[in-house]
Amino acid sequence: MTAPTTQPHAQPENVIGGGLFALLAIPVGVIALTLLWSIGFIASIVGFLVAVSAVWLYRRGSGGVISRVGAWLVTAIVVFALAFGLWVAMVVDYAHGLGHLSNIGLGDFWAQFNADFSDNVNSSILSIILVFVFGALGAFRILGRAFATARQTDAPANLTGQPTTLPPAPATYHDDIDAAPTGSADDKTTPPSTGI
Repeated sequence: MTAPTTQPHAQPENVIGGGLFALLAIPVGVIALTLLWSIGFIASIVGFLVAVSAVWLYRRGSGGVISRVGAWLVTAIVVFALAFGLWVAMVVDYAHGLGHLSNIGLGDFWAQFNADFSDNVNSSILSIILVFVFGALGAFRILGRAFATARQTDAPANLTGQPTTLPPAPATYHDDIDAAPTGSADDKTTPPSTGI
């Protein structure tokens, strides 16, 4: 007699763990965007880097599963990383570049930065739009895959990861012609002989 085999169950998604791991992608975006901004270069590579790292980190923290909730969480992290990266890049630019970061420690730096912030945004509005457009282009394919995976994961047929097959339908009898012989008066088949 063989021991019954247990079917493997899909590992539940750890959304909190995945989200916490995916937050580590924010420094990647901030550093990359600040470095590129400081040399006057804007590229889709920033959005791509943040999206790849956020999806990869989310899967590590969630147990390898990404649902629709996880895909939206990763998307929010990518958008936040780009927005926060822009803000940091503007701070560094206002401090006159990476070589003058000590200016941030000056007493009136933050008061002046906050007072000039709206003017700085208006003067850089085209660059800011391009960062989000190129970031979206760079992240689009990665996040599209995350959502496609989430749709497959959410499908009932794939919850266990095993192919599902329906059991055979039970035999049904229509009229008395197909029915098993019963020996009743309305049965059109002869009852089986008992051999007595």
